[in-house]
Amino acid sequence: MINSNSNLSYEENKKDIVWSYQAGIGIDILKKITLDLRYEGGLSNIYDGVTIAGKKYKYDIKNNQWLFSIGLIF
Repeated sequence: MINSNSNLSYEENKKDIVWSYQAGIGIDILKKITLDLRYEGGLSNIYDGVTIAGKKYKYDIKNNQWLFSIGLIF
């Protein structure tokens, strides 16, 4: 663990822009309720890696998530 008393340097290499896609389905029930289910899949990594004490570590983290929504139709 790196804390403020440590002489090790720590730097995250977070990307400013990431690419992803979304696909999903939706249904309206009795013209009163709407249900949606979507999946978002990451195409690019969120981070290039992390540098700790001058040594670069790469890892693969993408934005992948399921989204579910319920809505009322007025």
